[in-house]
This record gives sequence, C-alpha cells and structure tokens, in this order.
Amino acid sequence: MIRTISRPLDDIRIRRSSTGRDVEAYAAVFDTPAEVHDRHGHYIETIHRTAFDGALAAGVTPAVYYHHGMTMHGTPARRATPIGEPLLVKADRRGLLTVTRYHHGDLADAVLEAIRNGDIRSYSFRGHIHLRVPGRITPAGPGEPLPKVTLYRLGLTEYGPTPRPLYADARITAIRAARSPAQWHADIRNADQNHRRQLKLRAAAATLAPIGGAA
Repeated sequence: MIRTISRPLDDIRIRRSSTGRDVEAYAAVFDTPAEVHDRHGHYIETIHRTAFDGALAAGVTPAVYYHHGMTMHGTPARRATPIGEPLLVKADRRGLLTVTRYHHGDLADAVLEAIRNGDIRSYSFRGHIHLRVPGRITPAGPGEPLPKVTLYRLGLTEYGPTPRPLYADARITAIRAARSPAQWHADIRNADQNHRRQLKLRAAAATLAPIGGAA
C-alpha cells in the first residue's frame, strides 16, 4: 500500500537580499493526530516518530517532484522530472526534516518562486505503509469517536511541494543561500547532540526575513 500525505506549510522565510535555492522543510510531523478522510475511511491518523527509521537506515534517496509528478486532475504530468536534489533527509524531534537544493529550469524556477510568494503552501511525501496499527480500519458508528490509526513503519519514495494539502502541520522553515551537504549535516548533527546549539541555530535563523517583509 502506497501512502501520500500532504500538509500545509507555514512560517515560510527567505534570507534578505538572497537568491538561495536551498529549501528547508518538514515533509512529515510526528506524534500529531490529524483527521483523515480518504479511500481507506474516516479516521484519526498519527505518524510515529520512528516511522522512517528503517528507510533512512537503508540509505534511501527519495526523488523530489512537484505534486508527485501529477497534474491537478491526477494524471501523469508531461514534465514529471525531478525539480531538486535532496541534501538532507533526517528524522528529528519534530518530524521528517528535508533540505533540498532546487534545480535551475523552467519548472523548478516557477515552483521556487511560488514558494517564495506563498502561493504554494503544502509539502507532501509518498511511500509504502509497512506497518499500520490497526491494520484494518473499522468505521465509527453513529455518535462514536473516529478510530485512531498509527503509522509505525513507512517507506519514502519521493517528496516535494504540492498545491493540495491533506492535513496540517508541516512547514517550510527557510529558503537559504546555497551551502554544501556537509555543512547541513554538521549543523543538524551538532544540534541533536547539544540542545543549546539547536537553540543557537534557531536564533540565527531569526535573521531570516518573512516573505513580503522589509528588505
């Protein structure tokens, strides 16, 4: 079973006077119940914080597509080509953090500009569901609470921006000037090892100006 999850993005920021193409965003948020109504039923779903551990340990390198390479009508797009290169895909305390360097090209340029302008407000990922509890969703009866489902093990085939969010809480945290993958890894690794360092990194990110703010 392949699962596609989209979440609205908030707090999009871009460095002042920057033409950076590195987008930092959460593709999934852990331990956050969300109401879902899809072909599997109507239920409350939660992604467990270890859901991607297996995929990440296997060294998976997901592709990056706009709207999963599909049109708004759900048919394969003519320009279903990757729009970026994953520099970092890592599970942290909040969720699945991604850093993507967007390619140069008509489609990637248009998507990046739409993110900057706030026109695209959601990120999404796709992967197989390897373990879901319960495995079968029993519909709620009249007056009963919605059933609760937890995703414990997920694959990760691809992720990227999409104009159609399914439910809330992931976000783009910054669009930054180009940096090397080694620099991104060093920052995140040090933040995990020392919470104070993480706070300092977040404080440094405060120098990023919201889109539409003063230059």
